[in-house]
Amino acid sequence: MKNRIVLLVTAFLLCQCFIAEASEEGQIKSCYDLLGVQNPANSSDRHLFVLIDQTTLLNDTLKASIKRNIAGNLVPGTTLTIASFSAYVGNRYSNVLLFARLDAHLNAGERNQTGKTRLKKLDQCLASQMNYANKLVDRALAQAFADSASGIPQSDVVASLQDFAQQNVAASPSGKKVVLLISDMLENSSISSFYGSRAARRINPEAEFQKYKDKGLLADFGGAKVYVLGAGLLASGKGTLQAYRDPVTMRLLEEFWRKYFSESGAELVEFGRPTLI
Repeated sequence: MKNRIVLLVTAFLLCQCFIAEASEEGQIKSCYDLLGVQNPANSSDRHLFVLIDQTTLLNDTLKASIKRNIAGNLVPGTTLTIASFSAYVGNRYSNVLLFARLDAHLNAGERNQTGKTRLKKLDQCLASQMNYANKLVDRALAQAFADSASGIPQSDVVASLQDFAQQNVAASPSGKKVVLLISDMLENSSISSFYGSRAARRINPEAEFQKYKDKGLLADFGGAKVYVLGAGLLASGKGTLQAYRDPVTMRLLEEFWRKYFSESGAELVEFGRPTLI
């Protein structure tokens, strides 16, 4: 009973350490640093990026889907970045809402070489770290969703992706990079617009791609795998989401983005229309 109380107190104090050590970007203190344990040799080399387009309105079902997809990828050893973007108007701009690193776990051999008391504290710490990371994710998503709006006149998706890729994805030292992009993927900038008569228009993928290539707006995603959620989402005049999207229009839209990501050092794995399968 006494040992259990000690472990509970330790877990609580470690959780408080995470809060105290968290920076404005939500960085999390390493359990190995807190407890003076050597970092594991099997540290994961994986970075998950979540990028949210605040010009895209999401219903509760899609918001829940985003949370599930992040939770399913938030495993020990993952570095996580959550950011939002919009059009270059007013005070709306690309903004990193959360940056956090989760410790990898010890392998069987490393656990056998670690004392039982320290190992118990480490396990408690790692569990607390994951719980705290999930709380930070919920807070970052709530902020991004709260700032979303349908009345933003433009949507600089391509330029925003270029900025984000250069400053975050390409700059990450991780060998495995995954980008979860939440956006309708409907560009509406000074270069081109994928809208027409309050709906997505049927674009010429090659012609549109060439416009952005000529303007030097291709990006460097450093070999990342990209998953899009929300493609083709449109809001009606009352702010509700329109369910129907013309399949030909959506196919042409996907062709453009597959070309864009391929030429920008990334692989578009899935183009969710609007959800991921």
